[in-house]
Amino acid sequence: DLKKLTDSKDLPAEGRPYVMNAWLGESVVLRGGTGTVYLLRVGDGLVKPLFETTLTKASFVESPDGTLLAHVDYDSNNHKQTLKIITPDGKTLRDLATFASGSVMGLVWSLDGAQLGFIHTTESASTVYVIDSDGRNLRQVYISATDIHFVFSPAGDYLLIQTIDGTGEHLYAIHLETFKPNLVQVPGIPLNESWMWPTWTK
Repeated sequence: DLKKLTDSKDLPAEGRPYVMNAWLGESVVLRGGTGTVYLLRVGDGLVKPLFETTLTKASFVESPDGTLLAHVDYDSNNHKQTLKIITPDGKTLRDLATFASGSVMGLVWSLDGAQLGFIHTTESASTVYVIDSDGRNLRQVYISATDIHFVFSPAGDYLLIQTIDGTGEHLYAIHLETFKPNLVQVPGIPLNESWMWPTWTK
């Protein structure tokens, strides 16, 4: 049956319109206009706030199996940004990484959900990090003076990174154990062309 989830009487009227941010287990994450984020269980319509405080800047990224939700918590008092993972019951499972300055963005899960990649940007650099979803093994993978985009390989052992250097826009394949960047090249295509928006196939 087709349901209009945002018609729930348990969603405060002052927060309308509500937009869906992600799936989390058997529930959907809804963000209201007031900044409050709610968890709505699809089966019975149960609604509850997901956080004790309002969130206006957080972006939510669900794990491939829908059992975990990653987001960045911004503290306006000290400007710290903390990468967090929460479980389907809405409780914080663990804090993965905290930065005293800059911005954390571009959250990407590996296909098996075992790793989470993200970009930490400052005025001078963009840095790609990868961390295991259990909060261990934080790795600094690549640093660039310009913007970066990246994707995991299907097996989760490589990152394919798009960046700009002094000779143009290039792609690098980086193994997550050796961290050695290998320039991606295709016969017949000059390296001074713009290489962008990479993806992987098995």
